Amino acid sequence: MSFATAEEFRALWPQAQGSDAEIEAKLRVATAYLRSLFDLPVVPSGHLGDVLMGVVVAMVKRSMLADSGGNMQSTGHTAGPFSETVSYRNSEGNLYITAQEREVIQAALAGRHGGMRSIDAIGG
Repeated sequence: MSFATAEEFRALWPQAQGSDAEIEAKLRVATAYLRSLFDLPVVPSGHLGDVLMGVVVAMVKRSMLADSGGNMQSTGHTAGPFSETVSYRNSEGNLYITAQEREVIQAALAGRHGGMRSIDAIGG
């Protein structure tokens, strides 16, 4: 079972190209990658489920952008004797998680939701 569906993927990235079958397959692979990196429940729910859905969608989106050439990192041009350089962030379309995504998953697994907290002062 994937952490996201093609429908959720398209809701978060409406301009996605490719069939639902292709998207579902990539979401399953991204889910498998996360399962190999983290000790995750079979069916995550609540905050953790939302975090994992967002991460697998981001992983697959990066992969699909690389497939379409839309993941350009830098480009350079020179006029005389002609030169052009283009480099891509993820030219092979590999699935990966960012440091921020890793931190968010670890925080969700630890039950931390971030944000502000309040405490009551005792005594007088």
